[in-house]
Amino acid sequence: MRQLVFVVEDDNTIRELVSQILEEDFHVFGFSNITAFEQCVRKIRPSLVLLDVNLPDGNGVEACRRLKKNETFRETPVLLMSGDAVPSESLRRSGAESFIGKPFNLTDLKEMTQQYVASRVTVSR
Repeated sequence: MRQLVFVVEDDNTIRELVSQILEEDFHVFGFSNITAFEQCVRKIRPSLVLLDVNLPDGNGVEACRRLKKNETFRETPVLLMSGDAVPSESLRRSGAESFIGKPFNLTDLKEMTQQYVASRVTVSR
């Protein structure tokens, strides 16, 4: 069974491109804002979340922190994405596993996603 990846990105072009690349290996749900993501994540547990830092309805660092405080999602890998510099202290406090700077290499993004999903599946078994 293919694992589920959530892509939370307000830029339609980036979200669609990332989704297309990842759909070769994963089921991908895309969200353009935190509100839609948080409504869905209450019902469906992803294997990994790619989460933009700057979204129209909030901050991805804070959304990650809320997600990681929930026992159900504590082990779900979150990769934060941003074209802006994000202070390392903010990243650490968010609980995210890693940070991806924009623009990013799509091959590197895909490999990183595969790596984190594989590590989560191994830990969950």
